[in-house]
Amino acid sequence: MAKPLLTIGLIVKDEIRCIERCLKALQPLREAVPCEVIVADTGSTDGTRKVAEQYADLVFDFPWINDFAAARNAVMDRSSGSWYLSLDADETLDPDIAEIKAFLNDPRTKAYTSAYLLINNYVDPNDDGQYTAFEANRLLNMSTGLRFEGKIHEIWPNAALRNYIYLRKTVLWHDGYIHNGVLTASEKGKRNMALIEQQLAEDPDNLLYLMQAVESSYTAEQSIRYVRRMVKQLKKAREENSVLAAAAYRDALRIGGEMGMPEYQDWLEEALAAYPQSPYIQVDANYMAVMTAQKARGYDKVLTHGQSYLEGIERLERGDFGPDGLRCGTIAAGSNSSRESVILAMAMAHAKRREWEECLRLMEEHPVETMSAGNVGKWLNVAYFSWEYIDLTALFERAGKAFFGAEPEEEDKKWKLCRDAFIARSNEMFFYVPPTDLEPDEFYPEKPAYPLLVALGDCDLAYAAQVMLAEEGEEAYAAAEHIKNWGNIPFLVPLKLLIFYFPMPEPFFEASSEKLTEYAENLARKLGSQIIDLLPSQEPRSPMERLWDYDLYIGAIKFADWEQDEPEKLMKLHRGFLRQSEQFLSWYYHPDILSQDTLCVLPGMHRFAWYCCQAERSLAQGDELAYVRNLRASLKNAPGMKRMVEYLLEQLEQWQKKQKTEPPELLELANKVWEILARYDPNDPAVTALKASPAYQKVAHLIERRGQLISTNILQ
Repeated sequence: MAKPLLTIGLIVKDEIRCIERCLKALQPLREAVPCEVIVADTGSTDGTRKVAEQYADLVFDFPWINDFAAARNAVMDRSSGSWYLSLDADETLDPDIAEIKAFLNDPRTKAYTSAYLLINNYVDPNDDGQYTAFEANRLLNMSTGLRFEGKIHEIWPNAALRNYIYLRKTVLWHDGYIHNGVLTASEKGKRNMALIEQQLAEDPDNLLYLMQAVESSYTAEQSIRYVRRMVKQLKKAREENSVLAAAAYRDALRIGGEMGMPEYQDWLEEALAAYPQSPYIQVDANYMAVMTAQKARGYDKVLTHGQSYLEGIERLERGDFGPDGLRCGTIAAGSNSSRESVILAMAMAHAKRREWEECLRLMEEHPVETMSAGNVGKWLNVAYFSWEYIDLTALFERAGKAFFGAEPEEEDKKWKLCRDAFIARSNEMFFYVPPTDLEPDEFYPEKPAYPLLVALGDCDLAYAAQVMLAEEGEEAYAAAEHIKNWGNIPFLVPLKLLIFYFPMPEPFFEASSEKLTEYAENLARKLGSQIIDLLPSQEPRSPMERLWDYDLYIGAIKFADWEQDEPEKLMKLHRGFLRQSEQFLSWYYHPDILSQDTLCVLPGMHRFAWYCCQAERSLAQGDELAYVRNLRASLKNAPGMKRMVEYLLEQLEQWQKKQKTEPPELLELANKVWEILARYDPNDPAVTALKASPAYQKVAHLIERRGQLISTNILQ
């Protein structure tokens, strides 16, 4: 084998997730340039070494000694190429290798000591269009004889930069930040900090080491202490390396903003004044300034810093990274998602300033279907804030086609996440809760943006909005019949149908039982005791409708006002709940389960209902002690129903007091009449005849008073 022109070196440990992908991606370069691949394994136990042996020219073991430079130098010591390319296993070489191929094959490049490559860091595991960039010195001329330095964040010494070049079309794609590695972030911080503090002990004023300490801090106290120390050293040394100083200020602003440090605003002004053309300041610092100004309602500053940020992004897109490039770390706010956040902050700022044309322009240039999932809600916030002042119909028609038209032939995770975010935020708008912290001169639309949702076209959200806009029950029901998937529809929609006294359409009952229960509880919570008058009275048409009816009754007893509502209304609710419980429990469960010994397998509210039914039977049979005992037992299964049980016991106590005022012979007669009535159907002619008798007339008031406590239908 001829002497390789290029050695590609890696150090690895437990990289089974990505090692094969990394090594496979090197094949085009290996075919274009004489190469060798050398891998040092520092203790893998997950099969990484076995995979590496299938692709690499040499794989060897290197015992880990808490020194990254030592491990990488062990690879370099075994290299025979004229150039050395340093990679990590979680990096993938872009297929476009034309630039690096031409560079390595050009004899004139021997004069260069090293080359910077562009590294793109993925920031969203579900969207490969979201990444941030930085440049790293990864290609070294082996004739320099240089080796790595630094136990952590290892680099080649400054001599490697004597005559360097940027290869900005040679890209490494890095996904290590979006996947969990062997160590957690805290564990990595502890590991790295121990090594960094060793270096700082030897060189306490080294700005690079202080920056690394800020980056690796794993407690708030560490972050604040090291960032103040870093800025102090930055000002003391008046760092000549402007790219390093700008990056240090950027890191200080990140910590200062996150921790709410009082120095934050001063640092921001210093950075913007000293390094306005550094991408770390023009992009990252302005991004942070936009977010800070937005929270403070400084809309003028949002627009000023936002414009500077966008100009910086345009520079990055042109490849204008400035004379020092991006060699001091990634541009944190350089992703599409960050750019969208700034644009939406500017759109909202225009809206708050009543600059409607500018707001609309930004929304039209950046429609919601082009947003990343995390920014869909922000776009809708602007839309819902301004929809009464600008015409957004066309944008929502377009969104309807994008999100609810024909689905992509292949599953698109990003599209699905964006659609789900659109549905979730739109659902929240059904409830229409304007902010309570508005400034006196601010404004807000006076009603929910249902017309915008109707503009979405043929989709569930649009039909749900039509229900909410309907003024007649027939109109609301007609729209509701078009809703296919009720699992994503807010409970206000079935509430509207309930208020119109219309039944739920059949597709409604195709939702899961958990969703129906959630609907019923939300409706009862919203309506309180008003739901009593809306409870179903007709026989259910299907098993799921029976479940729905019962869930409504459970919700009603949970949220009724057992202290303030009219007794007649509450007792009507109680009797209805007992009838529903008797019917539901006997339909839903096998008879063998409905016993005290096996009752524990039932949900808490179903156990509560069973004990309530048992209590009712006891009272109907005249066993008041058993009635009390069963009601108290019911509370062990549903402690939240304490007020209802207390109310029922209070009613019993009042009834008992009234009983004591009646003559004993009259009470005895009333009990006999009650026992006779309990044996017959209420519509039986014998019952009619009994009620017409003089004996009944004597005790009618006692019978009716007892009937207020007891639902005799449960005994049928």
